[in-house]
Amino acid sequence: MRRASPATRRFARMSSFRPDSVIGVVPAAGSATRLGGRALSKEIEPVYPAPPGQARPIAFCLLERLRASGVDRAFVVSSADKVDVRDTLGGGPAGTPALDHLIVEASPAAAYTVSIGTAAAGEATVALGFPDVLWNDPMRDGEGAFARLAHALAESGAEIALGLFPPSPDYATDGVVAGDDGVVAGFEPGDRAEGLATWTLAVWRPSFSRFLEREVAARYGPWSGRTPRGELTMTQAFALAIEAGLSATAVQVSDHPFLDIGEPARLEAARAACRSAMDAGGSADSGNPTDDRAPFAE
Repeated sequence: MRRASPATRRFARMSSFRPDSVIGVVPAAGSATRLGGRALSKEIEPVYPAPPGQARPIAFCLLERLRASGVDRAFVVSSADKVDVRDTLGGGPAGTPALDHLIVEASPAAAYTVSIGTAAAGEATVALGFPDVLWNDPMRDGEGAFARLAHALAESGAEIALGLFPPSPDYATDGVVAGDDGVVAGFEPGDRAEGLATWTLAVWRPSFSRFLEREVAARYGPWSGRTPRGELTMTQAFALAIEAGLSATAVQVSDHPFLDIGEPARLEAARAACRSAMDAGGSADSGNPTDDRAPFAE
C-alpha cells in the first residue's frame, strides 16, 4: 500500500498478448456526494450475494470477475480517507486478484483516478471496472467478460475494447455508437442515448494509457485538490481518443443492465436485488430468476 508518485512501479512490456497478462485498475477515489454522509464507503457496501445467505462487499463483484478472466493482479486507487476500503480488500481476498493499493489525497475526476492506475501498470494492458457496480457475467465458451474483451482487442487490432450492456430502464446512461462490426464511432449523453447500449467495462492497450495520462496532465497538471477544474469522465476520455485517431471496438458482454449504486434509489435497488437473490437460495452467479432486470439475472 503506497501513495501514488512518479516512482510508481512499471511493468515490463508483454512478450505476447494473453488475457492472463492483463493488469486490473479499480478506481475508488470518488467522494459519493450523491449518497450523502455515510460511515461506510460505497465500494464495500454489502450488496453482493453469496451462499449461504451472506452479502459481501460490492467490490467483490468486479474483483472476482477479473480473476475469473485470468487477471491475477490489480491496482486499487483510493482516496486517503477510504481506509475502510483498503482494510476490507487488503492484499486481495480469496478468489480475487492480488491487490496493490495506490493512495491519492483527492481526485477531481474518474479519468484522473484511472490515470494513477495506468501509470502504475506501465506497459501492461489494462482492464477497467468500477467497484460500485453490480453486473451479470454469463461465462461464454468458458470465458469471462474481461477475457472476451481482451480477445476482441487482439483480434480487432483496436486500442480500446468496451464491454456493452443494455441501457437501464430506470436511469439514463451514456450510449455507445457502434456499427455492426463493433467499431465505435462515438458516444451519446444519457438524455440522447435512448435505445443505445452502454458500457461499464473496458480493456485497452498501453497506447491509450499514455493518451489518458497526457490528457489528464494537460487538464489538471499538479492538481492540489483546492481548485475545481471540471470532471473528465472515462466516456469523454474515450471520445477524445477516438477523435485523436485511436480505435475502439465494442462487445456485448451481458444481456442484462448493470446497476450502479451511486445514488440512494439505486443503492436501495441493489439491497433489494441482493435480498431477493439470497431468499431464492442463490448467489450472484446463480442469479435471481424472479426479476429479468436484476443484475444477478441469468
